[in-house]
Amino acid sequence: RGSTPSKAKGKVFSLALGTQFQLQVGQLMELLDTCHLHYVRCIKPNDAKAADCFEGPMVLQQLQYSGVLETIKIRRAGFAVRVKF
Repeated sequence: RGSTPSKAKGKVFSLALGTQFQLQVGQLMELLDTCHLHYVRCIKPNDAKAADCFEGPMVLQQLQYSGVLETIKIRRAGFAVRVKF
């Protein structure tokens, strides 16, 4: 995108790189605030990713590390979990 020229008292200058970055991050945050994000968690059934091969301990470990089991416990207790960004 390059630098954005601006005018101040009849002179043309470019925005500093840090200022450009701040503006772009601000625009990105505004865009993200308008979205309703949903994430899909992929669970691998085995190390080889082979069909018809299910390794229970590996799947359990992935569910624990990703927070899925904790979320289930919280929901069973009657609390809705909706993380807002």
